[in-house]
Amino acid sequence: MSGKGSAVVVGAGISGLTAARQLSREGWDVTVVELEKTVGGLARSFHYNGHTFDIGPHRFHTDDPVVLEFINETLGDDKIIIDRSSGVWFFNRYHDWPLARKSIFHMPFGVMVGAALDLFLKGRAKDESFEQYILSLYGKTLYRIFFKPYTEKFLRYPCDQLHSDWASAGINRAVIDKRYQATSLFKVIKSTLFPKPVKTKFIYPASGGVDVFCKRLVGKIEKDGGSVHTGARVSGLATAGHKITGLTISLEDGGALNMRPDLVFWTAPPSAVSKLLELPDWGLEFLSVIAFNYEIEGPPQVPYQWTYYGAEELIFNRASLPANFAPHTAPPGFSGICIELACMEGDGIWNEPEHLRSLVERDMVRTRLVRRYNEIVDLHIERIRNTYPIYTIEYREKLNSAITALNRYENLLMLGRTGTFWYNNMDHSIRQALDLAATVNGDGDLATWREQILRNRDL
Repeated sequence: MSGKGSAVVVGAGISGLTAARQLSREGWDVTVVELEKTVGGLARSFHYNGHTFDIGPHRFHTDDPVVLEFINETLGDDKIIIDRSSGVWFFNRYHDWPLARKSIFHMPFGVMVGAALDLFLKGRAKDESFEQYILSLYGKTLYRIFFKPYTEKFLRYPCDQLHSDWASAGINRAVIDKRYQATSLFKVIKSTLFPKPVKTKFIYPASGGVDVFCKRLVGKIEKDGGSVHTGARVSGLATAGHKITGLTISLEDGGALNMRPDLVFWTAPPSAVSKLLELPDWGLEFLSVIAFNYEIEGPPQVPYQWTYYGAEELIFNRASLPANFAPHTAPPGFSGICIELACMEGDGIWNEPEHLRSLVERDMVRTRLVRRYNEIVDLHIERIRNTYPIYTIEYREKLNSAITALNRYENLLMLGRTGTFWYNNMDHSIRQALDLAATVNGDGDLATWREQILRNRDL
């Protein structure tokens, strides 16, 4: 497609706003539609009483010079550089993650022996399941004591019903730095016992939470003449043949916009656009998250920016401490803790999370996130929809059917973590949006780009 026209971008997250920015700067008439009342999507932030909370750990890290240039251009001087510090709660104590050498010697003797024997006893994967993938890489010991309980607690699926793509993607996302090898038990032990000096650096906004990035993009889009509507939703689509010819936006004030866009960029779940187009629901599931954002009196008690909790007896999956990212995220003398509970939208946790408060706080004390209950000043509960795509054993067939059907609409372009059902990080979403915008602006072929959606997923 050549020339300029009008574009509607559904979703004001990282990918949607990046694409909108690149289009608006090239002269497109851009309208962004966001269901939530604030921009940022899964990278939005919450602000109360001088505290700032992101949705879990968010920070910018990339080895891609194109993405890095875009991040620096967007934030300008409004950024700080921080070192990574993440941990895992394992055998009732904290360990650095990725594992440090000292962690090996803090494990029970039987676990060390079992893991060592697994180096020689591991077999080949018998199928494409998460279970078989982990067993073939790490052996039975680490699978039994860590990977299986954490994954089933988190995703609510038995490991033999999950696809191996969840393992490869999840390990990549958790490790981040490609210099640390975690793709097999041998490489983990080698990297742990004979580590190369690695100090991963992150970029973080200097003036607020990670939502600063998205708010700056909104400012640039609006300066170029584009518009961003929050608290709004796409309530109708009209089609002719294989093209979307009309789009209705229901606004927060009860009004509506009727548009005839040349292009529609869709970063919301595929099921939402499928429903509007009266297509089948392919059963692509997303995990949602409840964030318990705690205001805490005193400094953080744990040195990590975020920590994983796989123990079955603990109710939460992960905790992040904003003040360990940047001190300005909390007032002087205070800090914050974001506790994440995975759930499915509409289940008991989603509907009544306040009933779990006492269990969450019990486990915060047990894991020494706080020393005493009276350090807790206040709690703010947030519901986060469609946080993680769930890679069930048959998800590839479902996703292929969905994308194939949606790709028939020549001016509908699926984009981003949610829109393409891709467990990615912010830098991947930025790069995907930059590539798509460049294609639309004349540097490539849309048909070729569509064909690559399922292949270029960095799993």
